[in-house]
Amino acid sequence: MQEGGKVVFGSFGLRVAAMRCVAGAGMAVACVALLGSGVSSAAAGSGWSIQVTPNPVADSLLNGVSCSLPRACTAVGTSLIGSVASRALVVRWDGRRWKPQVTPKPRVDSVLVGVSCPHVNVCVAVGSGGRGSLVERWNGRRWRIQASGSGRSGDLAAVSCSSPSACTAVGLADDGQKAFVERWNGIRWVVQHLQTPAGFLIGVSCPSATDCTAVGNSYPPGSTFAEQ
Repeated sequence: MQEGGKVVFGSFGLRVAAMRCVAGAGMAVACVALLGSGVSSAAAGSGWSIQVTPNPVADSLLNGVSCSLPRACTAVGTSLIGSVASRALVVRWDGRRWKPQVTPKPRVDSVLVGVSCPHVNVCVAVGSGGRGSLVERWNGRRWRIQASGSGRSGDLAAVSCSSPSACTAVGLADDGQKAFVERWNGIRWVVQHLQTPAGFLIGVSCPSATDCTAVGNSYPPGSTFAEQ
C-alpha cells in the first residue's frame, strides 16, 4: 500500500529508493522494491514480503535494481568501509535468496547508482569511481569494469539497456554544470553531445535501440527538463 511516497508494510513505513517489475510465465508480475539499507521487498500477485539482503558491512545502501526475469534480479549500491571510504555493492536474486557478488575494485572510492539487465546473463551498472564515471558489466560469470567513452570523467546516475548491445547512461559532467550522456554500441562507450541547459540527468528509459528519454534537473535549482 502506498501513502505519501512511502510503501507501508504492516506498521512500518519505509521510503522506496527504486522499484522494478517484470512479467513472468502466464504474464504474472513480480516486483522488487529497494527500501533502504540492505532491505528489499518482493511482490507476486497481491502480496508484498520483506526480504533481507546480505550486507558486507553494517553501513550498506542499495540505490538501483533491475530484473530480467522474476528469478533474476540485480541490485546495486555502496558499502561504507571505515569512516570515509566506499566500495561498490552488488547483490543478486536467484529466485530463492539474495547473494552478494564480487565486483572489481577500482583504486579509488566507488559507488553504483543505476543498473539495467536486458538479459539474464547481461547487466550494466553505472555510478562513480571517485575520480569520474564508473561502468561495470556482468557477463553471466563475473563483473568487469568497462572503459568510459569520456575517459572516466563525469558521474553517471542511471542506465537503460534495450538489448545487450544498446545501452544509454546519463549523469553529470565533470565540470559539475552540464548533463552527460554516453552510449554503448556493442563495442565501446561513446559520448553523445547534448544541446541542454546547465544541469544534470538522473533517469533514462530506452524502449528500443533508437528511442531513449532522459529526465533531470537544470540550474538554477527547481527547474526540470527532458531529453529525447
